[in-house]
Amino acid sequence: MTDLPVVDIHISVYDVLRTMKLAENYSSLYAIVGFPSITEPAHTLCSLLDFNLDILTVNNAAEVRHTLERLQQGGYRMVVCDMVTHTIAREMGFDAFLITSGVESLHAAIDQAVNIRLLVRPSAAGEPVPSQHHPGPEWPRHRHGVQR
Repeated sequence: MTDLPVVDIHISVYDVLRTMKLAENYSSLYAIVGFPSITEPAHTLCSLLDFNLDILTVNNAAEVRHTLERLQQGGYRMVVCDMVTHTIAREMGFDAFLITSGVESLHAAIDQAVNIRLLVRPSAAGEPVPSQHHPGPEWPRHRHGVQR
């Protein structure tokens, strides 16, 4: 076990939308399958954009294979998914689009890591000590065409 802080790189609604737009070019029946971190933004996007897609949420890795078997029986050949689902889907012969974190999610994680570092500095004995608060880094307003 370590006392080092861990920063999670979240999947954003933009990450899910980007993958859904790629999957639109797929001609066969497909569904979105994954843990809530994937399916909750997918439900929001489908509602806002009036997409009619099947979205199936799994809550543990043991549910993935059963969920994919049901989709296969229903004629599905492709899934948009997270890493756990992607691995199993490929084993089962599905085409799979992996939802990955984009630049916005990466910038948010870096900002969080820098802020943690500015708030906690190591003491001479190696123990974390709160430091004076400093504002986080300022990213350029436009980065690769993305306004932050």
